Amino acid sequence: MALTKISRTLLDTGVSDSSDATAITIDSSERVGIGESSPDELLVINGDVKIKSTNKLHFTNTSDQTYIHAPASNTIAFGTSSAEQMRLDSSGRLMIGTTTEGRAGEGADMFTIGDTSNNSGMTMRSGTSGYGSIYFSDGTSGTDEYAGYVQYAHNGDMMLLATGSNTRIRIDSDGLKFGADSAAANALDDYEEGTWTPAAGPGSSITYSYNSGNYTKVGRLVTAYFGFLLSGGTFTSSEATIGGLPFAVQTTGSYQEPQFIIYTYGNAPTGITGAVGASNSLIPGQLSFYLNGGESQGRGRKFTTNADAQLPGNEAFDSNTFVKGVVIYYTS
Repeated sequence: MALTKISRTLLDTGVSDSSDATAITIDSSERVGIGESSPDELLVINGDVKIKSTNKLHFTNTSDQTYIHAPASNTIAFGTSSAEQMRLDSSGRLMIGTTTEGRAGEGADMFTIGDTSNNSGMTMRSGTSGYGSIYFSDGTSGTDEYAGYVQYAHNGDMMLLATGSNTRIRIDSDGLKFGADSAAANALDDYEEGTWTPAAGPGSSITYSYNSGNYTKVGRLVTAYFGFLLSGGTFTSSEATIGGLPFAVQTTGSYQEPQFIIYTYGNAPTGITGAVGASNSLIPGQLSFYLNGGESQGRGRKFTTNADAQLPGNEAFDSNTFVKGVVIYYTS
């Protein structure tokens, strides 16, 4: 009678007991087995499972909620804290923190990380002497072959960039190096562009209608362009200078003396070219210069053809003289 009553109840509730094998087992510990006669967990399913529903499969406790659901056809999403966190769409694209791929169409991103409300990022963690690497290969490459990579070597703290399976650039504590070169002396440790303000001297009450300059610094090599138009003042030395250089002049070794070309227009001498004079009396941050050969006209008098003729005192420059040029030198 008990069996008949149970069977009748199952039939009345839409559960058929007409199969010729055990379909569901509930053991003495109230563990349920579906396709499994000896369940060792609260619920054991032995076989494929299909959930045909627009609702989510929830996992909850008293404080938060996680779930798995299908937000679109052939798409699966995972959520935590009652919000979707990760999605795998019908094209096999994985998105974390976003529901939109980074780039669609041809060459679309297969992996996108995003947070449109905050900053986002990705961390690759490896051993203190290991590598963190991203490799690039094509469809004809073998499983251990690659065409390029971006790699950080913790043993040495350097970033490597490779093409054609060869390291092309490395960045370490010395700066930027190329190819297989690892010598500290060959590192490019600085590149900079900017402006500076040239100042003529030495003198008093020197004024300008215009004065400006710009520079490029690659490593220790500085190339500084300048121009100024004098409007007044008195020069107090026969050795004219241009001050305000963007970086201090390296004075060690004659080969590192500044090289320059200067042109003046107006009442002052024209065509001043060459290197610093024989006295080698450099002032850090200033550039001394001399006439370099030939006759030049200035303030109604001619200078000698002496290759090192200095500009005469109080006549180095004059008002309404426009000076422009370029200085190339090494800094410390």
